[in-house]
Amino acid sequence: MRRLTLVLALTAAPALAQDYDACIARVETDPQAALSYAENWAQATGAPAAEHCAAMAQAALGANRAAAKRLADLAARPFAPGVTRAEILEQAATLWLEAGDVGLARAALDQALTLAPGHPGVLAARADALTAEGRHAEAAADLGRALEALPGNPALLTLRAAARRNAGDDRGALADAQAALKAAPAAPAALFELGAAQAALGEPGAARQTWLKAIAAAPDSDAADRARLSLQALDGR
Repeated sequence: MRRLTLVLALTAAPALAQDYDACIARVETDPQAALSYAENWAQATGAPAAEHCAAMAQAALGANRAAAKRLADLAARPFAPGVTRAEILEQAATLWLEAGDVGLARAALDQALTLAPGHPGVLAARADALTAEGRHAEAAADLGRALEALPGNPALLTLRAAARRNAGDDRGALADAQAALKAAPAAPAALFELGAAQAALGEPGAARQTWLKAIAAAPDSDAADRARLSLQALDGR
């Protein structure tokens, strides 16, 4: 998980920042030691940075649910601006999604958006949760709101193309994939979505060429694997 700039801003004292940096460095090399260090630090001081590092260590150890709960509890404390707490809830939601707790993830993201309305990262994360629930049109709507904050963002456009495709809006998916490829012409995920939209709109020849481009652009990517499967389906294999 990414290290939150705004969380680090809370460690204004140089010594506190050094403690946090040391703790996060341990997460990467010895997460169990990092967890012990962070929990002792949190017990002694109650520092939010200590709790955050402890959650990162738990996540590194595979304890996603425990880490998510710790992050959600941290975000509930009125210790920082709403946007910081919203981003902590976004981290919690990501861990809950990875653990398969979609309802908890979406609830955390709903709460995050009350703290930071229109936050594009939180909206994109909630779109992931909605997608996991099969609510593709709602996911597309959240991604549209995220794009209002980050217009033309190719990653968001690609995600919305997938959401629109799964919601049955093939022309919308085509438009989003084309827009994403204007910003990132060789993006394999956008190429896959373009091919999927072309196939859905009755253009199998164009879809084939697009999927071959996705495979050539990044042969080992997930998008390339999906393109290969789609080509097999196109050929009736």
